[in-house]
Amino acid sequence: MENYRDLAQQSVDCALEIDDYLLGRSKGFQRTKEFSELLKNYQLKDTDNALTIQDDNFYLSLWKAMKKDSQKELRKFPELALEMRLLRAELDNIENSGKNKLEELRSLFCDLSQESLHYAPISFKKYLAA
Repeated sequence: MENYRDLAQQSVDCALEIDDYLLGRSKGFQRTKEFSELLKNYQLKDTDNALTIQDDNFYLSLWKAMKKDSQKELRKFPELALEMRLLRAELDNIENSGKNKLEELRSLFCDLSQESLHYAPISFKKYLAA
């Protein structure tokens, strides 16, 4: 993941898409399905560790967001890998989710957006006078 602002924006878009669905303003989950594809591309293996992962800040953002509103103890890479697979399954079947699950997913996406912004490099060029 090269651009954490994009991850933050994608997460917000998913949260808004779910919110629109809950309010009856939308019937689709295109952005959420796209996020599921992103997770598929970054899916951890049960054998991964700190030396084998390709982008530690992506996984750290996801790990922090998943832990935030959960009672789960995510301590090892295989546990995060399992949670990623479960999240993908939920997102792939989001149309059949109940209101409570949709609200949980919306909260997760908001948390992920916030966490991923911690790793977005700040460009000061736009603040410098030309």
